[in-house]
Amino acid sequence: HVPVIVAELRYAEKLFDKKRFELRRDITKIIDKAFEERLFTLHYQPVYSARENRFVRAEAFLRLNDPEFGQIRPDLLISEAEKTNSIHAITAFVIEEVCKLIAMSEFLLLGFEYIEINLSPVQCMWSDLLAVLLSTLRNYNVQTKNICFNITDVDSQESFDRMRDNIEALAQVGFIVLMDDFGAGIFEVERIAQMPLSGIKLDRSFVKQGLGGERSVVFEGSFRMIEDLGLDTVAVGVENEEMERRLLELGCNYLQGYQYCRPLEKKELIRFILTR
Repeated sequence: HVPVIVAELRYAEKLFDKKRFELRRDITKIIDKAFEERLFTLHYQPVYSARENRFVRAEAFLRLNDPEFGQIRPDLLISEAEKTNSIHAITAFVIEEVCKLIAMSEFLLLGFEYIEINLSPVQCMWSDLLAVLLSTLRNYNVQTKNICFNITDVDSQESFDRMRDNIEALAQVGFIVLMDDFGAGIFEVERIAQMPLSGIKLDRSFVKQGLGGERSVVFEGSFRMIEDLGLDTVAVGVENEEMERRLLELGCNYLQGYQYCRPLEKKELIRFILTR
């Protein structure tokens, strides 16, 4: 029976590779269909404050569940959308959906400081970003202080300069800005001082490895550096009580992950916070 099992496994792998190829080949059509059929949704994962013993904000995550391909990975979705103008339509969609949540009467009852929106470097460099933002905020009577942008670093200085100009313009009118994915991929420490940041979000893999002992010295040193700069530190990917305990011992105040709550749809989020 062994050869049959091996053959079945190889056949499944071929099917998987074929599906993945078709997904990448058709991703532009998939995105267009998602707009036409309103398949995009937002989920929100709350961020817990240890000092205040409550959830104080939430991060918005874009989701696309395609009828044929199922849940599309966000990184694939954004990277492919960046190759076309659909990335700007996605940005506008996320901004409007977040404003709809903030404009709800229930939002005040949540006690959130703001909602976090993730921006890729291409989205950060969009020349119309500020105009679209301010127009949407006016439509829903939302204040700039209620929205935070999570941004990531870039490889070239030219891209960084373009991104920084846009981010500084956002900060000047009152938006909050956090550096995202610290400890993963590209990151230049000196750029922290060049950006109008309120805090740093530690990448989930960096947190896991740092608490696991593999990079503990680097992790703890990075945490102290951020603290010395007077910036908030948010640990992402907190999965259990042991991770929570060790982060609290380090003095980390803001914690986010499955230990507290998975990402929830808007109505689920409101129910979760208000029934605690």
